[in-house]
Amino acid sequence: MSTPETPPLVTTADGTATLRSPHHGAPYHSLHGAVTESRHVFIDNGLSAWLERQSDRPTQLRIVECGFGTGLNAALSWAWARATGIRVEYVGLEPFPIAESVADSLGYAVSAGLSPEEFSALHAAKRLSTPEFSCQIIHGKWSSEVTQLEPADVIFFDAFSPTDAPELWTVEVFRQALNLLSEGGLLTTYCAKGVVRRNLELAGFVADRLEGPPGKREMLRGVKHALSRFNIRVYAVILDQRGERILISREDLPGGLKMKFPGGGLELGEGPEDALHREIREELGDGIQLTHVELLHTTSHFVRSSFAPDNQVIAIHYRAQFADPATESLWTEKFSRHPGAEPGLEFKWRRIADLQPPDLDFATDRAIIGKLKR
Repeated sequence: MSTPETPPLVTTADGTATLRSPHHGAPYHSLHGAVTESRHVFIDNGLSAWLERQSDRPTQLRIVECGFGTGLNAALSWAWARATGIRVEYVGLEPFPIAESVADSLGYAVSAGLSPEEFSALHAAKRLSTPEFSCQIIHGKWSSEVTQLEPADVIFFDAFSPTDAPELWTVEVFRQALNLLSEGGLLTTYCAKGVVRRNLELAGFVADRLEGPPGKREMLRGVKHALSRFNIRVYAVILDQRGERILISREDLPGGLKMKFPGGGLELGEGPEDALHREIREELGDGIQLTHVELLHTTSHFVRSSFAPDNQVIAIHYRAQFADPATESLWTEKFSRHPGAEPGLEFKWRRIADLQPPDLDFATDRAIIGKLKR
């Protein structure tokens, strides 16, 4: 019978082996190719991508990995350091270390470009230092150890999947990762689930979908961009007279049509409500007015602009109704444009009971769906 110290080996599609975790019941690496996946996700789209973004060639790079596991990613990083001449400082957080003999049985040394002695050294000691590569393995959990670490340039997020280890894919964990990264740093992961991308964005990352390794259509990479300004936005959550429907806009923006609430940016010399009334006149028509305007929600968490990565967005949503009830008849439950509306904008009524967060494209709008339903 297998024990936690001797997990079963599995041969993957590229001929290299992996282990099946006795703690999670899942393989450490992709069954479509263990080494192929690690090289694609963590080396090509992690270390090499970080290097391409540097204006001056650096002399060293610091990596923190969520999950040292088999040591494959650390081994590939050591080989990358040797090939590029950039010294790599690697720190791995691993609560369930495997035995050195089990790691050696995987045969990763040749595939990664190391000698068997070098690969064994990764597992044999908690600390290793050579002129080109240093390695520290911390046998602890991310949540209890990450705040004690020095800043990193790249984070390998190689935790078990959100299904197997959901506690490691939360907004709070990604906020810790963002705080750990230097400006311009990258977090790279094999996972491409929509909830992971949204959590990365809510934590403050710019999340990029990239081509995945064999067996996966996509992967994700989070980028930490420096911030230079605030962008204050005001939006109208316009209800019909019965309080059953809400007006949604469809706007032609960079990246395609976006579903959102009517509204826009606060200008110098305006108060938020002044901006709200101006935006409604500009977007829906000059003669259209609102009544029963009351504050509904103000952004409480960090949100980065979808269009300007150096901008932080603060959104203020107001609940309101049309001052003239007859205005409601200008729109139906299909998108259409009123002749006096701003070009590139269409509107329709949507039943609040049917509205779901994914129906809206911006995190600031999705955040208030629960309040509307209550």
